[in-house]
Amino acid sequence: MVYEHTPYGKIRGELSGDCQIRNAATVMETLGVLSGCGFAIPAESVRDGFAHVCEDTGLMGRWTTLRRDPLTICDTGHNIGGWEYIASQLSARKSGTLHLIMGFVNDKDISAILRKIAEIGGDKRFYFSAPSVPRGLNADALAAQAAEFGLNGPAIADVNEALATATAAATGTDDMILIAGSNFLIADLNLSLLSEDK
Repeated sequence: MVYEHTPYGKIRGELSGDCQIRNAATVMETLGVLSGCGFAIPAESVRDGFAHVCEDTGLMGRWTTLRRDPLTICDTGHNIGGWEYIASQLSARKSGTLHLIMGFVNDKDISAILRKIAEIGGDKRFYFSAPSVPRGLNADALAAQAAEFGLNGPAIADVNEALATATAAATGTDDMILIAGSNFLIADLNLSLLSEDK
């Protein structure tokens, strides 16, 4: 994303997704407060931080494009606030099948998220996965909860296996794969299995 008019000049942000506009505004406000308290923050450092935040921190899953054919994106949509943005972006798609791989932790009420997903229009296929942490919600349990909202698909516990299944099914030119949910699910992705560069 590009932020044209900031106190630090034109900034190119490495993170994408609609929610980043508000996140960037929060960062700018915080930097202004810190500067007002006597902290010297060079503009070049701010620009560099925005441009390399994933590389510098290992952060992934903010509408991150993993592959272009088929279009494969990951996003840590682990709460309803995040899904408000994700649903808006998905609803703006014009055609093609959405292949949605999702997984969550077991100590969150995900009913509002599942309801929001059910409201997204268009052709959708679902793959229910699970983060490989003790708090991970079992893929079968997630599939059962999702079915209550009319979201049906296979339970494939390993996210990389789910991605391989979705990739094989994404045969349309406008198909899209989204891996979303827990930060732990995104962390389980084996990026070396993605055969195409971004």
